[in-house]
Amino acid sequence: MLMTVFKTLTRGHSRFPVRYPTTIAVLGAAVFCIFTPFVGEQEIPCERTAQWRQLIHAHVARYPDMGVADLYKLLHQATMGAEHAVASSEAADEWLARELRNLPEGPREPLVDTLGTGGRFARIHLRPFQALGHPRTNLSEAFVKTASGSHGDRSELECALATARTLSHEGRLPWTGSEVAGFFATQESKGFPAVHHSSQFERTYRPAYRVIAVELVSHAVGSSRR
Repeated sequence: MLMTVFKTLTRGHSRFPVRYPTTIAVLGAAVFCIFTPFVGEQEIPCERTAQWRQLIHAHVARYPDMGVADLYKLLHQATMGAEHAVASSEAADEWLARELRNLPEGPREPLVDTLGTGGRFARIHLRPFQALGHPRTNLSEAFVKTASGSHGDRSELECALATARTLSHEGRLPWTGSEVAGFFATQESKGFPAVHHSSQFERTYRPAYRVIAVELVSHAVGSSRR
């Protein structure tokens, strides 16, 4: 690489003092300084890029008014699990009962929304959950077990975010590459915290769900009263 650039720079200059090692060293250092920033911007490759691409495209299609914060939240939940602190099983069950009593109307959604092919976590949407008559306590128990027992995978989160950045730079998402990269960089500086849905997402889609580990899905929705 350096020799190619060097030959390009010296082409046509037969009297260029190539006999001096210092000249070559200076040129090499200059080229290194030019190209190093671009090397630093390359994404670290990860093994599950196809999974994350599929998940991102599916949710962008289902929720066209979602924002960058909602994209980040989706990938955070898919890799880190439930972000809510659970004081007790009783408190979690009371919270779920209250939310079910006051469910607003919303878009049609699947009962079980696995977050990625072969994913570790799933969203259980409360509107279909309630319509099908599933026992509340089962979902509450699954939620508590997930929140207290499942551990997130930061390397997978970074892989998922890298995939989203790539898609945005390729022009395959509704947001610019700088919007996505900027939001993700801010969250990284904070240690990748959980975030709320955007106000636009809240108004348009009225999200109501619980994030649970996929191995607990059958317990949460395995039976119904209807």
